[in-house]
Amino acid sequence: MPPPPGTPAIRTQARSATILPNFVGLKFAVHNGKVYNEVYITDEMVGRKLGEFSQTRKRFRYEHSKN
Repeated sequence: MPPPPGTPAIRTQARSATILPNFVGLKFAVHNGKVYNEVYITDEMVGRKLGEFSQTRKRFRYEHSKN
């Protein structure tokens, strides 16, 4: 049974927590070291870790100089 609409996300810093079948349909706010990223749990995520869905590093972007 999914939570009612407007329910806040469950805030957690436990990135190593395994996603269980009863988490399906819930929203978690997973800490990445700086901010909390919201993750909506689906069936395909069961058995994996919460931290896999909250990136801890920014993607590198090379910018050309104006010279």
